[in-house]
Amino acid sequence: MPDLWMPGATRLDVGGHASTDGGPAKAIAHITWDRNATAAAPAALVPYENLVDYFGRNPSGKAAAPHVLWDPFTGRITQFLPANSRSKSLADRAGGTRTNRAGSVVIQVETLFFPHCRVGGKTYA
Repeated sequence: MPDLWMPGATRLDVGGHASTDGGPAKAIAHITWDRNATAAAPAALVPYENLVDYFGRNPSGKAAAPHVLWDPFTGRITQFLPANSRSKSLADRAGGTRTNRAGSVVIQVETLFFPHCRVGGKTYA
């Protein structure tokens, strides 16, 4: 793996690095889903900076940090863990699949988005 940190991304290392279990490499994408908006009641997108602060500096957020937070509306990217570490963003149940570790590399990309978010006056379903 040539780069453990994404070139061009802001780096905010949350520590707590741990290895993966091996197997096929994979990437897992999910959304932040910060608010429960609806078509009838859309909500403003949570500011990117709030989530960077949460994942990067808040103890609860650090315990749930993905590798990467991506803002699709601006292109900003912050990386919290190196690519050779598991992230912490998905549930790992005792005795079950270690979701965050099940692969030689398991990159998790958290996209800043929730259904019916409002950005710049436009709502995105």
